Amino acid sequence: MPREFTFRDARVRSPSVLALNAFGRVTGFPWRGFDADAIVADARRHAGLDDPGDGSWREPLDVLCDALPGESGLTSFGRTAARAGIVGALANRLRVVDWAARHPEVHDERVERPWVIVGMPRTGTSLLSFLMELDPHARTPTQWEALDPIPPPELATYTTDPRIAAASRQLAQLTRLCPPLNALHPMDAGLAAEDVSILMYGMRSWQFETLAFAPGYGRWLDAADMRPTYALFRTVLQIWQSTLPVGVWSLKCPQHLMHLDALLDVFPDARLVWIHRDPVRAVGSLASMVMAYLTTSSRGLEPARVAAYWTERMVAAVDRASRVLADRDGVSCVHVHYEDLMKDPVRTLRGVRAASGEPLDPLHQRRIEVFMRTRPRDLYGRHVYRLEDFGLTASAIDERFASYVRCHDVGPEAR
Repeated sequence: MPREFTFRDARVRSPSVLALNAFGRVTGFPWRGFDADAIVADARRHAGLDDPGDGSWREPLDVLCDALPGESGLTSFGRTAARAGIVGALANRLRVVDWAARHPEVHDERVERPWVIVGMPRTGTSLLSFLMELDPHARTPTQWEALDPIPPPELATYTTDPRIAAASRQLAQLTRLCPPLNALHPMDAGLAAEDVSILMYGMRSWQFETLAFAPGYGRWLDAADMRPTYALFRTVLQIWQSTLPVGVWSLKCPQHLMHLDALLDVFPDARLVWIHRDPVRAVGSLASMVMAYLTTSSRGLEPARVAAYWTERMVAAVDRASRVLADRDGVSCVHVHYEDLMKDPVRTLRGVRAASGEPLDPLHQRRIEVFMRTRPRDLYGRHVYRLEDFGLTASAIDERFASYVRCHDVGPEAR
């Protein structure tokens, strides 16, 4: 029987981290703060570069740095980790901009008809991404590439690149600090990366909000113009495929729901695959996942407040995405239901491909069958949650998502 984890089990119990947090509480020592200019200076030193490209990154950085001290409840460890995440993302931006400037030919690379998986978190987007990635002609960015994107990986050394081992050590350190995190979302250098990891380079990413609770930043982000960040995202893909050619990119990110209009402006021929699931199951699991991440780095956060914030955010995301699809002509979007995917993944993927006028490759089908038969279940434990722990009720969630459920014919799961 696998061990069960709740968000409360995500507390970091490392003696060194506990000592660091205790010292910060007793002394009030601020450690290194969130001064935006100092973060920029550190990123430039870290990358050994000065030019971050256009100025689209500055406003979100300022908003994030303003939001973190007052809203997040970060511990000393949490402040250190959040600041390091911001510095690292900005350093990666510097490297991407520099590489593209020194290799302008990468802009001739064509990112054509990418698959883009969207859907609320906890709706099966990761599983669908894994299955799409099994296409022998598809490529999905990996976690190690997102952590250290430049120089682009080379075909001859793609499986032996030393950055794979470095990323493995970094991710293993995180899971040692908090083992339950792997039960929520497996972390491994070779696994598919969430696109939010790459959107971080533009300073416009939900990923920052897994580091710290920052609704001021989140509200700004949801109203922001994402086109500069998606343009940078496209540049990253162009750089990567310039040294390791791809048949087609397979991408995935729940955040895309909130910004479909901007994504389609930059990737007008994107083929969207939107997976739907009973919002009661998705929202409850999302609230627990977010609280688990925040518990590693913050204290004093009320689960009900965090859950209410993310619930309303998901309502806004699915409603906005539905309007974009209704208002824009010619968008390719296949709608997939979670229960259908789980019941018959081969049939589901065959339907996805058929919508683009393509058959399901026999090798792809065989890989799906083998993967579903052999994939490990509950390898790192089982994530469990209760709606009442977050001030949520099934009836209230049903009411808030009624329009979404009607629009996309989303049925209830066993509750």
